[in-house]
Amino acid sequence: MNELFIHTIEFLINAFESFIAVEYVISMNEAKYQGRKQHIVAICAFLLLLINAEVFNYLRNVPDIMAYLSLGILFIYCMIALKGKIPYRFFSCVTIILVIVGVNFLTSLIFSMSFDVRVEELFNEFSIYRLSCLIISKIILYVVTRILLKFKIEGISNIRPITVASVAAVPLTTIAVMVIITEVSFSIEFNDRNTFYLLLSFIGMIIINIVFYVLISMLEKEYIIHTENRLLKQKNTLQLEYVTRTNALNEEIRTIRHDMKNQIVYLKELFAKSYEEGMSYADNMIDKINSMQKLINTDRFAFDAVVNTKFGEAADKGISIVYNITCSLDNSMEDDDMVSLLGNVLDNAIEACEQVQGRKEIYLEVKEAGSYLLIVVKNTISQSVMENNPDLNSTKKDKGYHGLGTKSVKKIAEKYNGFVTYEDKSDEFVFKIMLLV
Repeated sequence: MNELFIHTIEFLINAFESFIAVEYVISMNEAKYQGRKQHIVAICAFLLLLINAEVFNYLRNVPDIMAYLSLGILFIYCMIALKGKIPYRFFSCVTIILVIVGVNFLTSLIFSMSFDVRVEELFNEFSIYRLSCLIISKIILYVVTRILLKFKIEGISNIRPITVASVAAVPLTTIAVMVIITEVSFSIEFNDRNTFYLLLSFIGMIIINIVFYVLISMLEKEYIIHTENRLLKQKNTLQLEYVTRTNALNEEIRTIRHDMKNQIVYLKELFAKSYEEGMSYADNMIDKINSMQKLINTDRFAFDAVVNTKFGEAADKGISIVYNITCSLDNSMEDDDMVSLLGNVLDNAIEACEQVQGRKEIYLEVKEAGSYLLIVVKNTISQSVMENNPDLNSTKKDKGYHGLGTKSVKKIAEKYNGFVTYEDKSDEFVFKIMLLV
């Protein structure tokens, strides 16, 4: 076969492998940039991986260096262009390199046993066998990565970094062992028996990593169960607080109604005696009535419970409340999602207002914007949030249990084909949520 043709095909195969690697880490993480900038950085990572693979074609005695250089390139790209905690980004890089190395080595061993071709030839010589092996391995690689992305571990970002770093050592070590075994295998006599043992060794390591992946999946499921239980507890607490505040307000109304007759009689006497005293007493009565918390009633219990409860908490902390609800909340949004979303955003607003020395105010607006439901929460601030706390992390000691975080709010918004935006605006922080419900 024409050598130029083989080189061209191998170049395209290496390009495909490099693309798969970059695409995988992007899919497993969240992009830091948008648009052209993100594309440029991704293309740079792709080109570096491709160059590394092409150089390896002519330096085949150092496959370990090639593997770890690829890992280094991907990790640097993750640090520059992707968001998330470092152990999670590193984990995605290790996983794809392990898959690439494992698929390449296993395919080579199976190909060697099936067609009676030495493994060394498949790695070091340009031939139709090597070309066929490469094509098949990349098809397998594509299928494996699709499966991994389909079962993407969503809950891994909520597992402690030390746990992720510990389990990531398993695939990382596997890569090293695979490379070492392959290098050693070049110096031994290849026969059916030796090839079989090599294949068995690789399969064993793959099984170990599958078990590892299952372990991570179990940790994810455990986290999901924990979150669901926490959500249920939060919902029950809100319902109890809502009922308690409603009963307290109703009792206050009954008391005022009971005293109203006597108050009016006394007011008449004051006016007859002195107009100024009567007006002063009337003003005090009005102030007392205005100071009573007004319960929001939209006929959507989940919304009313969380908003009235959070507004009650705000009032207890001296934070004034302004709201404007101009649409029906009889939509397809699940109660748990509504409680989590509003509870978290209002918690952040209350927490920010507590740090303000002057005017403390929260504004809530809910309205329809075309086919979307728009939720706007504004709160006064003492300093720029975007400069000092762009990720909106809680400043409280119990960060792990204080709401579900801005990331969870974004996920809920995405669930309803919506999005989240937030910005500083003068002395206010504005949080907007668009939901297609």
